[in-house]
Amino acid sequence: MKLFEGSENFCRDFIHVADTVKINLHFYESKSSGIFNAGTGTARSFKDIAATLQRLYGSGELETIPFPEDLRGKYQEFTEAGLKNLRHAGYTEEFISLEEGVGQYYQLLSATDGRYI
Repeated sequence: MKLFEGSENFCRDFIHVADTVKINLHFYESKSSGIFNAGTGTARSFKDIAATLQRLYGSGELETIPFPEDLRGKYQEFTEAGLKNLRHAGYTEEFISLEEGVGQYYQLLSATDGRYI
């Protein structure tokens, strides 16, 4: 797996699509409206994804490659959803963890020879 140098510090609030669907259904059913962050409230690094895949696969090399010069100063290094408004609107569900979500996707691709459409 190839990751840009510094990827352990590049974090995103990765959310499983099933959680995004649940959030949307909550607002559809509650008839609430507004602008809400859809995230888990926890930022995780791209290196966390790589480490999860290494554990699932049982091996795998991690290679660090140079960060592209044309992205320096333009790349958003951190995103994390604030959940205050979402929770205040009554959404109480827990979110699928990064490890669980990557694991589900890994199992799906393993079961379909990597050809899930």
